[in-house]
Amino acid sequence: MRYSIITLSVFLILVLAPPEYLCAEEHRVTMKNWEFTPNALTINIGDSVIWINDDDSHHKIIFEDTSLKSSENIKPEKEYLLTFNKPGENKYYCKYHHEYGMYGTIIVKGIDK
Repeated sequence: MRYSIITLSVFLILVLAPPEYLCAEEHRVTMKNWEFTPNALTINIGDSVIWINDDDSHHKIIFEDTSLKSSENIKPEKEYLLTFNKPGENKYYCKYHHEYGMYGTIIVKGIDK
C-alpha cells in the first residue's frame, strides 16, 4: 500500500506540475566590490536566483517591479534566494550602492509553445 501511494504521488506530480518547474535551475549572482556578477542573467520561468554577498559591506536588492519581493539587508557571507514565476525583464539595484552603479537585470524567458 505504501509503495502505491508513493508511486501515485510521483505520477501526479509529473502529470500536474507545469513542465517549467520540473527542470527548474538555481543560478548564482555574486555581490562583490559593489557589483553584481553577472549583472545580466537570462533564466527560465520557475528558475531561482541566489545572490551571494561576497563583499565586506551589506547589500539590499530592490526590484523596480514592486510585485517582486525585494531582499532584506544581506550581510557579508549571507544569501538571498528568489524564484521567478513570470516572464519578463526584471531590473534591480542595491539600495545602498546604486549611486555607484550597482545594478542588475534578470531576464525570465517564457515557455515556447
